[in-house]
Amino acid sequence: MKFNRSASVVGFAVAILVSCPVAAQTGDIKVLCSTGFKTVMEDLAPQFERATHQKVAVRYGLAAVLKQHIEAGEVFDLAILTPAAIDDLIKDRRVAADSRTILARSGLGIVIRAGAHKPDIATSEAFKRSLLAAKSIAYAKEGASGVAFAALIQRLGIADDLKAKSKLTATGEEVGEAVVRGEAELGVLPVSEILPIRGAELLGTFPADTQSYIVMVAAIDARAKASSAARDLIAFLTAPNALPVIRAKGMEPAASGFSRESVKGGANPEALFTDKNAKLNTNKQAALHIMKELLQCNHWDEADKWLTARYIQHNPNVASGRDAVVKFFGSRPKTPTCDKLTTPVVAVLADGDLVTVVIAREYKDSKDPSKTYTSTWFDMWRFADGKADEHWDPATKP
Repeated sequence: MKFNRSASVVGFAVAILVSCPVAAQTGDIKVLCSTGFKTVMEDLAPQFERATHQKVAVRYGLAAVLKQHIEAGEVFDLAILTPAAIDDLIKDRRVAADSRTILARSGLGIVIRAGAHKPDIATSEAFKRSLLAAKSIAYAKEGASGVAFAALIQRLGIADDLKAKSKLTATGEEVGEAVVRGEAELGVLPVSEILPIRGAELLGTFPADTQSYIVMVAAIDARAKASSAARDLIAFLTAPNALPVIRAKGMEPAASGFSRESVKGGANPEALFTDKNAKLNTNKQAALHIMKELLQCNHWDEADKWLTARYIQHNPNVASGRDAVVKFFGSRPKTPTCDKLTTPVVAVLADGDLVTVVIAREYKDSKDPSKTYTSTWFDMWRFADGKADEHWDPATKP
């Protein structure tokens, strides 16, 4: 059977027109679009124009930079940015909250020069070894993928080891260029930005327990002149016939339902409790003792080493004071030996006198008790002279 490309395009347009009202011609729809969604827009925007006879003018850039332009007063009709950027703009009433629409997401991947050596990144341990062995790694400092990668290597405890070999770029395009020119052995980008790079190839996606997703969200300028047309464009981008295009560009469409990724702790949790800054390292180490000796092994007879007498408590189920918290936890059985932290720690963040420990927790599914799911919990302490003086967590009353 001979494939008729023209008939296919016409069929696509007809199908979209059925589910997406034709926009009135009120001038170009001005779109500010993150580079993470660029390849999708380059394919679907012309199809929208043919189907609706409505022109679309798109400017691409880093989500963080485009957000700054919007905050500075740039005029637009539709923004396609990261969730955090869109949510900030909603709070500032710069975009309409009721127009917020999740479009798609892309996992992070490693890009290498075409034909180059392919290091093993199949598992988290292999991935970590390959990062440490790489001569150079490029990522966009202010890009969503770069921010996520910086947080990941901090969690893996290798941020300091990679600092000298890291090449920080202003844009994702510069990451690809650095890899193609041989200036960087590895590059970090969303898969959707790797696939179209000429002279480069996708080495692979991040292992599941280190993966992060860059989500693209659309929202309309609260004062948009072409708001009706912009809503038509959102409908077009989320219509069933758009989904194959989104998938072909290395993204997972929101309309298909995102798969839920489990939360996992780092392979070496104790490595997360170190810092080159002496003060931060002291506080992180004190938090490690609280996590290991007190909370994990229940050595509450040693609480005076790590908690102040007044220990201010913001958990609604426990009173303030060291004696109160010892009474609350002290009846739990004590683990005789306590050599290694086994709690699944996801991240440890220190700033000034504060240390926040994020851990993975497993919960029963309320709709199906035979099933479980993972989520996160955090403990945050304020330290004074090497001891925790105040504590916060997300606990609620039973």
